[in-house]
Amino acid sequence: MSTHIATLARLTGTLLLLFFLAFVLAEGPPNPLRLTQSEALYALGMLALYGGLALAWRNAKWGGALTIGGWLFLAILSRRVPFDWPLALPAAVGVLFLVSANAPKRPTPLWAKALLYGPLPVFVLLCANEMFGNPPLMAVSIAGLAGPCSVPSAAIAVAPDATVTGTVANVPIQRARIEPNRSWFGRLLGWRTDYRIRGVLTTGEQLNILLNAKPTGLTGTVESPRR
Repeated sequence: MSTHIATLARLTGTLLLLFFLAFVLAEGPPNPLRLTQSEALYALGMLALYGGLALAWRNAKWGGALTIGGWLFLAILSRRVPFDWPLALPAAVGVLFLVSANAPKRPTPLWAKALLYGPLPVFVLLCANEMFGNPPLMAVSIAGLAGPCSVPSAAIAVAPDATVTGTVANVPIQRARIEPNRSWFGRLLGWRTDYRIRGVLTTGEQLNILLNAKPTGLTGTVESPRR
């Protein structure tokens, strides 16, 4: 039983760690010099939470303790119990590591090794597709999106051919199109948005609008235009 617990902890911990690293690579690591004190403390807690999962490969007891300590630190910072899955799930894996560290050591069977290492390349490929695919494979369909979009400081509409017209901050759109921005995998992990609009304003500035599909239609925000 202890072998199964250790295998489950390593498998889940590795997938969570890969998710964290992929998210950081996709979004870009924060600049430590620009973080406020509270943001720096939160980043420290996240580093302990996920860093413990990496340490647990070498030392399950200390890695599990570091992960649980990071979760408790984040709970103190937020003044609530962080049950969000990106925080609570690593903490649960940390508990599994502690349990497996104190259990008798037994050889890992071949089937357990296959279970441990088999999903990793699939997960990595899905993450790579989500980060570098433009648009990602298996992206959300843009069929049937024609109509107005709810975007603050903008009045835009999507045509049946995926072109976009309207204004942003009273500046007319010169040319723009809507395109899918993530697949089912990205939606499952909460990456990016369902769609985005890319184009050019009449001032020459680049336009980027991030949109999600809601029951009431497409809603989103305008990223700061740039030349």
